[in-house]
Amino acid sequence: MKAQLYRESAVLASALKARGELDKYTTVCPDSRLHRMVPAGYIIDHPDAWHLVVQGTAKAADEECEAKAAMTSDQTIRRYERQIALENGELTGDPKIDVPHKRS
Repeated sequence: MKAQLYRESAVLASALKARGELDKYTTVCPDSRLHRMVPAGYIIDHPDAWHLVVQGTAKAADEECEAKAAMTSDQTIRRYERQIALENGELTGDPKIDVPHKRS
């Protein structure tokens, strides 16, 4: 199952090492020496990759991931926009407080 990251992200160095890609991604994550930064567009190949799609940090990169995430294109866009708003401090994560994020 594959998902493609929307933005530069931190990935476990051990996962990159297992794929033989550790030397390719040398930028160490500022928050953790156990992680390396990978560019936007990097493909995560993992049985739980669909969680990244539901979270809004990646898009499905194969039919298996798309089926497991079970989200329409509109839902995927809205989830991505909410993830960005949450990361920018525009949302608290509490549905009682947060106003639904509207696309412009």
